[in-house]
Amino acid sequence: MRHRVLHILPEDGIGGAEIAAHSAADANQKISLFFMSPAPAPSPETTNIHHAKTGGPFSPTTLRQGMQVFDTVNPDVVVFSLWKSFFMMLLMRILRPRVKTVVMLHSSKFVHIPDFVCTHLMQLLAHNFWSDSESALPRVLKFKRKRARVISFLAQKPSPVTSKNPQPNFIFWGRLSAVKNLGGSCSFFQAIHAKMPNAKLTIIGPDDGELSKLKSHVNALGLSNAVHFVGTKSWTEICDLASDHSFYIQFSIFEGMAMSVVEAMQLGLVPIVTPVGEIKRYGKDGENCIIHDTTTDALSAVLSTLEDPEKYQRLRLNAQTHWQTHPTFAEDFYIACGEEISK
Repeated sequence: MRHRVLHILPEDGIGGAEIAAHSAADANQKISLFFMSPAPAPSPETTNIHHAKTGGPFSPTTLRQGMQVFDTVNPDVVVFSLWKSFFMMLLMRILRPRVKTVVMLHSSKFVHIPDFVCTHLMQLLAHNFWSDSESALPRVLKFKRKRARVISFLAQKPSPVTSKNPQPNFIFWGRLSAVKNLGGSCSFFQAIHAKMPNAKLTIIGPDDGELSKLKSHVNALGLSNAVHFVGTKSWTEICDLASDHSFYIQFSIFEGMAMSVVEAMQLGLVPIVTPVGEIKRYGKDGENCIIHDTTTDALSAVLSTLEDPEKYQRLRLNAQTHWQTHPTFAEDFYIACGEEISK
């Protein structure tokens, strides 16, 4: 691809938007990233990945640095993710009005009023908007001159972990935030642990304001020896840990694509999930996942799956094969950028 693309995000981290953006930049040097906050850990800047040196998404210093990155990259199109990038987008539309701009949506719901206001203003400013899932499209303002496009959000296509008979081992990876409802997951796990004292739950990810509360909740449930908080891990480490687990659990309140669920399915774990966001489209209860509508029904489904290795293997195989023919984010993103530039 000859076109130059700049993708701007508020922060770097392990969220789905950030992981997908990195996968695109890794695959093509014509894709540059600018994160409007300092790097989460000391790391050398590359020719196409840039972080703000100081400040954050709302800092004037960050806005100046963003404009410097823009002038260095000289992009044909700029993609903005998440509401905190609004002021960067506004500045670029004022100072560099000729460049094409795209807003990318990553969730099926607005988190709060600033998200609602800034996202709608960004859609007004943008030449077009994309989404990581069909479930996010209701957030799109209806304009005849614009047409939302859904971009595949597969960051990668990992090989499945080793197939084993099911064990009462459950795992989660992602941000430890209120939206992920990890307290609900732990309460559900308690019901399993009461019947299977050897059950374990591994929770991977950085604290997003919930860790202390979650640890207190786990202690109150009497699960301190069964629930393990292991912090942030690399993708290789996540895969290594996942190989010793049979189920992925995520009871999010709302989601977009839910990339961690997709990754777990590709690895061959059986997801136990709430039917929110795009999960309700690709997650088929009893076919490639276990849907948590009620605790009683989901608990019964998990226990019966643990007792029936053939059922478990069918679920995990269906979970894997569901994503085999889908393009990756990097592939779909390149195509969408090229089409946007050629308009």
